[in-house]
Amino acid sequence: MNRFLFVFFIGVIINANAQKNEKLILNAKAEIDFKNYSEALVYIDSISEKDYYAFYLSGQSYFELEDYSKAISNFKSCNQLKANYADYYLAKSYALSQDFKSAKTYLDEYLNLVNKRFLVEVTDEPSFSNFKETDIWASINIEETYSIDEKSIARANFYKRKGEIGLALDILDELLEENKNSAEAYFYRAEFIIDLNEDYKYAIADLKKAIKLNPESYKYQKRLAEYYYHELKYSKAVKHFKIVQSIFPYQLENYFKISQSYFRLGEIVEAKKYIDLFLEIDFRNIDALKLAGQLYYENEDYKESIYYFSEAIYINSRRIDLLVLRGNAYMESEDFQRAEMDYNIAANIEPRNGQYWFLKAQALLALGRKDDACKNFKKARYLNYYQADVYLLEECN
Repeated sequence: MNRFLFVFFIGVIINANAQKNEKLILNAKAEIDFKNYSEALVYIDSISEKDYYAFYLSGQSYFELEDYSKAISNFKSCNQLKANYADYYLAKSYALSQDFKSAKTYLDEYLNLVNKRFLVEVTDEPSFSNFKETDIWASINIEETYSIDEKSIARANFYKRKGEIGLALDILDELLEENKNSAEAYFYRAEFIIDLNEDYKYAIADLKKAIKLNPESYKYQKRLAEYYYHELKYSKAVKHFKIVQSIFPYQLENYFKISQSYFRLGEIVEAKKYIDLFLEIDFRNIDALKLAGQLYYENEDYKESIYYFSEAIYINSRRIDLLVLRGNAYMESEDFQRAEMDYNIAANIEPRNGQYWFLKAQALLALGRKDDACKNFKKARYLNYYQADVYLLEECN
C-alpha cells in the first residue's frame, strides 16, 4: 500500500471513530435530558476517546446520582481539556461534599469568567445552602465580581420576569448608550423586543451586532437562526443553524431545526438526512416523528409516512394534527376505512371544528357511504366550513 492510500484510510478510520463518539455523546445527552443518568453513563463509557464534553456529561450524571467523588474526578478531566468549563459544577460538587475550601477555589474561578450566571442564581443555588452558613462563604465578595454592565443586565432580566418589559428595555438602552460593545445587552434587548412587540427586524439587527462582537457564541447564533426561521427566511436559518452545529455539535435539537428548515425549503433529501440522524438518537420525540412522517408523505412514501405518524400517535393519541396527517396518508393509500377512523377521532376530540367533519365526510364518500358522507358535509357546513358547499351541491342533492 502506498503512502497516499495509507494516509487516506487512516483518515477514514479517524473520521468514522469521531462520528461514532459524537453519536454516543448525543445519546448520553438525550438520556440525561430524560433523567436516565445511569443509562447515560453506559453510553459515555463506550466512547473510545473522551473529549471535554464527554467528561462533563459523565460528571453531570454522577452529580445527579449524588456520587460527588466521581463527579469531581470527571469535571476535573473536563477542565483539563477545556479550561474552566466545569468550574461551577466543581464548586457545587465540593460544596455538597462539605469541602468548602475547594468549593471556594472553583467558585472564585467561575466568578472571574464572563457571561456567568446572574448574581441571584449563584446566591440562591441550592447546592450552596450549607456552604453559605460558613465563614469561607462570607469571605467571598461575590457581588464585587460582577461588573456594572452585568448588574444592569441582571436588573433588566428581573424587570422582564416581572412583566415590566418597557423598563427592562430602558435599562438596556441606557447600558448600550454607555457601552456599545456589550454583546449580552444586544442579545437580551433582541429577546425583550420580541416579547414586547415581535419586531423581528429590529431584534435580528441587534443579534447581528451581538454576533459581530462575539461570533463564536452558541446562543447568539442559535437565536438568530430561530428568528430567521420565524420570518420564513429558511436559507438563512439553515446557514446559522449549521454555524451553531459547528460551534457546539452536541445539541440534538439542532438536527431537528435544520431538518425543519430544509423541509420548508422543499429540500426533502437534506431534510430526511438530518431527521434520520435525530431519530437515531431519540425516537421518543413526537415532533421529530411527525416531521419524518411529513417528509415521507412529500416523497409519496405513504407506508413509511403512516409508520412515523403511528409512532407519534402511540406516544400521544389525542394529538389531532397527527391523526389528521395519518388520515391524509391513509387516504392517499386508498385505505379509506382507516382514514375515516382517524378523522372521526379528530372530530370527536374537537367537535366544533368543521374541517374534521369535512375530512371524515370525504373518507365516507370514498367508501361509497354517500348518506353518511352527506350528513357530515352538512355538519361541516353548519360549523362554517365552506368547502363543504361544493360537495353538498354535487353529491347531496
